[in-house]
Amino acid sequence: MKAAQIVGFETPYKINDIPKPVPQGNQILLRVKAAGFCHTDEAVKNGYTGARLPLTGGHEGAGLVEAAGGDVTNFTVGDKVAALLFREPCEECGECKNNRAVYCDDVKMNGFNVDGAFAEYMIVDQRFTLHVPKNIDFAQAAAFMCSGATVYNGLKAAKLPPKSVVGIYGIGALGSLGVQFAKAMGYQVIAIDNRPQPLRHIRTLGSLSPDLTFSSDHTVEEGLKAIEEMFPEKILRGVDAMLVTGPQAHEFDYAFKMTAKHGVVVVLSCCNEPMIEIDWKDIVLRDVRVIGGFCATTEATKELLELASMKNVQSKIRTFSLNEVNDLLNAYHQPDMHGKLVVTFD
Repeated sequence: MKAAQIVGFETPYKINDIPKPVPQGNQILLRVKAAGFCHTDEAVKNGYTGARLPLTGGHEGAGLVEAAGGDVTNFTVGDKVAALLFREPCEECGECKNNRAVYCDDVKMNGFNVDGAFAEYMIVDQRFTLHVPKNIDFAQAAAFMCSGATVYNGLKAAKLPPKSVVGIYGIGALGSLGVQFAKAMGYQVIAIDNRPQPLRHIRTLGSLSPDLTFSSDHTVEEGLKAIEEMFPEKILRGVDAMLVTGPQAHEFDYAFKMTAKHGVVVVLSCCNEPMIEIDWKDIVLRDVRVIGGFCATTEATKELLELASMKNVQSKIRTFSLNEVNDLLNAYHQPDMHGKLVVTFD
């Protein structure tokens, strides 16, 4: 089978012919129909995880069940499915026993330390695999497996009451879905970015469009005044929760300053810098909390698929063939890039 592999860090993907894997135990052999590209795929490709090479890239896969290992009980050949990136947790640690296997220290991750989704076939784990609703296509389903699962998990982790004001900072693949899921969950939403094109697009989504869009080129004070004007009934200045989806270190202090007293900043992105700077006064004197957000559990991802199916949550998709995977990478770095880039297979 053909696969786009990392053969050297900071070098282009190489299309190689490699053996088709054989599923064992809880494993499913997925005939890949769509594989999304994520910012962390580039981080792996550039050596961030120190992965062993060669490695098939990609961790957002959707397709059809081709074959199944002997322990698979919930899926049959031909099922339309999508899979989170995780495989083979230890099932013995505290994380696994508390339904947080995504945090297991020994869990394998497709496209990180085992071969991933940029291939005609891939191995996925039935414990992290989900049936895809009929009205969600393969490309959309693939995008939900990381971008969607991450931002949905961040919204749930914020634990906000209905009608709360949520800021989404960074309207890329995560942020666009974050705005839509937040609206679908009944929140009032502000979309923040410094690029005009993503903000223009997010305003075209009807009932899932944000209540307010705002350029981060403006000052914090200008942003707070815009929030006051849009939500005059709000008692505390700022958003109740700010989800940070972008990689730039300077975004974090801006996010804290735009968050109301007793609010929460949810960090969802891989930052381009090893350290970020925030003002201690925001934490100590204004009681702004910060929490991290990782990919959702299988159960939460099932919820988001049902919500996406019901409310028509979608990414703006641009597709590439496997042979065009390096063209995809070039497109990802264009200044007006927004939406989701996906490798698709016939």
